[in-house]
Amino acid sequence: ALMVLVLAIVWASSQVFVTRFRIGLLLNLIAVGVACHAGYGVYRMVNPDVTLFGVEMSAGSLGSFINRNNAALIMNHGLAASLGLLAWRLKALTGSEVDDESFEFNDLMALMNDRESMLGLLAAVLCIVGLVTCGSRGGVIACLVGSSLAFGWTRQYRGVRSLIAVGATVIACVVLLVVPLNLDLKSIQRLEMMSEQDFQTGRFEHWPDGWQTAMAHLPAGSGMGTYAYAYLPHQEYMSSSWFHHADNLWLELLVEQGLVGIILTLALLVIFGRMLIKMELSPDPIDHGLRVAGWYVVGAIAMSQLVDFGLILPANLFLASVFMAASLARSSATGVESMDDEETELVYSSRSAFAINGAVAGLVIAAALLAMHQ
Repeated sequence: ALMVLVLAIVWASSQVFVTRFRIGLLLNLIAVGVACHAGYGVYRMVNPDVTLFGVEMSAGSLGSFINRNNAALIMNHGLAASLGLLAWRLKALTGSEVDDESFEFNDLMALMNDRESMLGLLAAVLCIVGLVTCGSRGGVIACLVGSSLAFGWTRQYRGVRSLIAVGATVIACVVLLVVPLNLDLKSIQRLEMMSEQDFQTGRFEHWPDGWQTAMAHLPAGSGMGTYAYAYLPHQEYMSSSWFHHADNLWLELLVEQGLVGIILTLALLVIFGRMLIKMELSPDPIDHGLRVAGWYVVGAIAMSQLVDFGLILPANLFLASVFMAASLARSSATGVESMDDEETELVYSSRSAFAINGAVAGLVIAAALLAMHQ
């Protein structure tokens, strides 16, 4: 059922989000929506007695999310949309691109008098606050990796500056993973960030069991949704917890879907990356904003899912699907930006029909094969 919904969202998004106005509306809605959720989550952390529809707040949760790592992924989606919104407005106002080597920070002053830019900035701040206070180190590391891709620091070789950016990102990731953090904001009662127990969940000790399970079920995997039972015969690490998930989506994908699932996932990432690269040829500012958001999403998902499984949740999966479908629709007709929105929509629809239908057909076939295997 979930795969059918994803297919419907991919198809609908590729048909709807094809014009400048609709892409701008998409970035605004995602940024503001996630920012509101982040604000609500922080408010509930400050006032834990507040309930939503009778649901009490649990330890490690943020807003309506029970798992802090799952919440961090949607915060990263909101931050991606916010950065895309700011990048779009910056290029529209100054012609400067944030991932260009000649970008100067002085150009950011042009955003001060732009209403949509202020909205994007506010949303970005709220998403960052939610990301930090939710206590997910994996989410913070994903933010660093996503930012390095979005701003072109690691995606484009710029000599010594690229090496410095890569080195700084790696060092920051290692520090966040290894160094115990115990920060307490004295000015906000009952709000504590990132305790020492964030990564003491046994996931590292459990991964060898997951790897042995994957090797035992090659090449087709154990079947979708079977990880919680498939690893039990291969369990060597004794834990008081039952691992319903591997806390590593790529390992879980290898266990359940085998080499087929890994190959399909890599193919989707390559296709998404090629679409974003193709969008670099577009002079339209909205395409620049969507490209920046897309690169951030790629980096954040690839990194965060090494220590989490948040992409399985519909909220995160649907947002990632919308980003991918919108990028597919826009990249399929690069070079028609001189037309108005109505003419652009016609060209996008005709040029992207074959690619979109082919992608949907491939996903339908993949879903059918997975269902048969399950």
